[in-house]
Amino acid sequence: MEYTSAIILAGGEGRRMRSSTPKVLHSIGGASLLEWIVQSLHQAQGQPAGNEIIVVGSKLLFAHEMWPTVSKNLAGLAGNVRFIEQAEPRGTGHAVQVALQCVDERAQNILICNGDVPFVRKETFLQLLTQRQHQSPHSSQHYQQQNGICLLAMRINTPEQATYGRIILHQNSPVDIVEAADASDEQKKINLVNVGVYCFSKKCLTDVIFRLDNKNRAGEFYLTDAVRLAHESGFCNSYIEIPAEEGAGIDTIDALIHSRFMEMLVARAIAAGATFQDPKSAVLSYDTKVGPGCTIGAFNVFGKNVVLEGGVMVLPFCYLEDCIIKRGSTIGPFARIKGGSVVGEDTTIGNFVEVKKAAIGNCTKIKHLAYIGDATIGNAVNIGAGTIFCNFDGVKKHATIVGDNAKVGANVSLVAPLTIGEAAFIGAGSVITKDIPKETLAVARAGQVHNAQWLAKKLSKK
Repeated sequence: MEYTSAIILAGGEGRRMRSSTPKVLHSIGGASLLEWIVQSLHQAQGQPAGNEIIVVGSKLLFAHEMWPTVSKNLAGLAGNVRFIEQAEPRGTGHAVQVALQCVDERAQNILICNGDVPFVRKETFLQLLTQRQHQSPHSSQHYQQQNGICLLAMRINTPEQATYGRIILHQNSPVDIVEAADASDEQKKINLVNVGVYCFSKKCLTDVIFRLDNKNRAGEFYLTDAVRLAHESGFCNSYIEIPAEEGAGIDTIDALIHSRFMEMLVARAIAAGATFQDPKSAVLSYDTKVGPGCTIGAFNVFGKNVVLEGGVMVLPFCYLEDCIIKRGSTIGPFARIKGGSVVGEDTTIGNFVEVKKAAIGNCTKIKHLAYIGDATIGNAVNIGAGTIFCNFDGVKKHATIVGDNAKVGANVSLVAPLTIGEAAFIGAGSVITKDIPKETLAVARAGQVHNAQWLAKKLSKK
């Protein structure tokens, strides 16, 4: 495939989202809108050496507190990502003018994408690139033998109410895009609308982009006007129609909440063999991996980097993030697991248990009301209710190691750093501050005292 540059028009305002956070930094399934797009674009480009992605954004976007994290994630996804600031918000066409000056000279195709269309698949981007390179010249003599623009389009059911730009066709070729704010009543009835993703030949883009004007209601330079200019200059335009759920843009909080994306993730997990007690209540991340035979209860939330191996059961109201749950284990209800934790096979993490940065062996049971932090726990261990791994001394975190077959009684505090030997027993209510040898009973609590006179004296004072 020819060398491709991709330009993402990220903008920087969140006004219509009723948020101070720029729109493209809002997340779906644990990843920002921008991360979704960069990942799909990078995969579609096929990763030939040097293919680049340019993100054009405002000063507001690049100064936002979330930007360092998101930009790091973007670099991890695609490597060759550059960030260009659009000093003034003068429209999408102006943003492309700014970015074009930084595009690699080798680029023969320039793919341009709005930053609020996270559902466009890598296969669609690849189809767009392929079709642009193989466009057939229009039959009219007005057209030269030149490839112009291939754009994505979708059909909508209520065109009169839509805010999308309307695509004007002539002999099935796009000749103009009219923005909703500038459309006539008749044009608003058109149900073929612009998605906001285009693939230009470099010759076409350099010919038309600096001829845009801002004679419209918004006073902005619209990239959509490039379609009309390309047509008038003799370039051949075409379009690819995609499903509305793929081309839908995220422009408001309501659109973010009610997007069909979560349904897509749940459907993918079901296809892998999972059973959901209530699919509509499940919240998955883009990278959630669910093995065959898993059962997911109602109202569970999965953050980034969760792997459920086959046969895992997650009971209701759990939160999992950055963890691996191995085959046959049961989690919850009301459990929280995070921080790179690994839960072994046939292990039970019960109600109101939090696990953080822990490796837990096979056939272990932690069934009630416990905190497990910075720990390595062996096989067939039993952790009693109310047990706390005291991992933080106020300055540093410390680790606790529990050997195979150890039994920890209820309401025990394990003060790290600490090692509990294999098959050791710890009496209920103990505060353990010293290592315990294997096959040893440890009890560390004050002796029980009975004082009948104390109560009599207390009652006599009333």
